[in-house]
Amino acid sequence: MVACSNNSNPVDTRPQAQLTGTINDFFQVPLAGVKITTDPVSETVFTDQTGKFIIKNIGTGSYKIYAEKNGYRTEMVTTSIKEKQITDVQIILKYLVSISGKIIDNETGKGLDNVKITIEKYPAQITTSFDGSFEINDIAIGSSSTVLTKIGYCYQKENLIVNLSQPSGYEFRLYKLSPIEMVNVIGGSFQMGDNFGDGFINERPVHQVTLSNFTISKYEITQKAWVQILGNNPAKFWGDDNPVESISWSDAINYCNARSSLEGLTQCYKTVNGILTCDFNANGYRLPTEAEWEYTARGGSLSNNTKYSGSSDLKEVGWFYTYSENITHTVGTKKSNELGIFDMSGNVWELCWDYFDPNYYSQSSIQNPTGPAQGQSRVARGGSWTDDSIFNRVFYRNYYNPNARGTNVGFRVVRSSK
Repeated sequence: MVACSNNSNPVDTRPQAQLTGTINDFFQVPLAGVKITTDPVSETVFTDQTGKFIIKNIGTGSYKIYAEKNGYRTEMVTTSIKEKQITDVQIILKYLVSISGKIIDNETGKGLDNVKITIEKYPAQITTSFDGSFEINDIAIGSSSTVLTKIGYCYQKENLIVNLSQPSGYEFRLYKLSPIEMVNVIGGSFQMGDNFGDGFINERPVHQVTLSNFTISKYEITQKAWVQILGNNPAKFWGDDNPVESISWSDAINYCNARSSLEGLTQCYKTVNGILTCDFNANGYRLPTEAEWEYTARGGSLSNNTKYSGSSDLKEVGWFYTYSENITHTVGTKKSNELGIFDMSGNVWELCWDYFDPNYYSQSSIQNPTGPAQGQSRVARGGSWTDDSIFNRVFYRNYYNPNARGTNVGFRVVRSSK
């Protein structure tokens, strides 16, 4: 006779959720006595002689796992604990050492003081002493991404490789920052908009604008000038003296602030309560306003009232679709405008500060207008290598998504004059 059970829910004998792991050093040697904690908080345990640990009956969910031991850098990994499963993690702890070295000027070979050294995962910022020397205590052996910054020098990112057998002799070289050629633009009044009568509705009405003095870069920002500040080259048409492109409007803003800092100037851009603002009284770099851009493109107070920047014949002053060979070109290879400024028609579109509003001209202020208070897109001016001549006119208005990146979009910079 077979007996039947009245229990329709048999006991689940599978183990509850557990977290296990192994902690090794940089050389794959197991480490004993490593303190293991979690966030959210669960049981605190220590590794055994084989470098292993176990936390039993841990709750399910996402956890941060911390491994701490004197003489080693604390490490953290994230993992997900699932119900009635064993989750295993592997963590490497890096031994901490002290090192010393020197940062020198690449041209003179002399030590550089006040160089800021920022090291990935290192809690403190180091600054070189008067002779360029530095000491770093309790840094982990192995490779760390390191950024070196000093006013007047290029942004430099290095891979600092700390060896257990090398306590001293670490050396880096910094390169002086190449200046941007800026042109003084004497302010004044001009008629802004389509004064030829053959443009688009958003280029009207023609209206008077009066601007204060400012300086503007003689050329579009080049790839060389970009790399010196941000350490990368996003351009698709490579060339040190070609305009940087494939950048967003936000990228251009970041460049302006970063360049200002590396020259010891006051940044123009700040984010206040989630809103980006521009301080037009600051002495740092910024994008031109739409009015500043058009005034400059027209030749300022020296304007000959031409449709393109410096000529009525676009072939003389701009790289545009018919003659560009479908690429960008070295800046400054065409004729300049009346102010000695190049490529304001063609080559790449140039980003401005202003929000784009097709009806803004009917409500623009007369004195130093800075565009609408809000909007979705930003103004781009000047046309590019991809465009027909109609888009390269000095009064043509285009709009650009601040997060977009195009191979035909770049920028130039402005500084307010006092």
